[in-house]
Amino acid sequence: MDEVLVFCMRVELFIDGEKVPINGFVQRMIGNSMEGMIEALHGVDEDWDGAEIKVVREE
Repeated sequence: MDEVLVFCMRVELFIDGEKVPINGFVQRMIGNSMEGMIEALHGVDEDWDGAEIKVVREE
C-alpha cells in the first residue's frame, strides 16, 4: 500500500492522470497546507471530509 495516512488524511498526487508516489514528508506538507487553507475559507463547514483541487496549466 503506497498511501499513507497523515493525521487522518490520505494525500494522493496525480499528474496527467498518473499517480505520482510521494513520501510521508511531502504528504504531510501538502495535507497540512491544504487543511490550513481550507479551514481559513468562509462558508466551509468545519466538519469537511475531503477536498479536490485541479490545477491546469494554460498555454
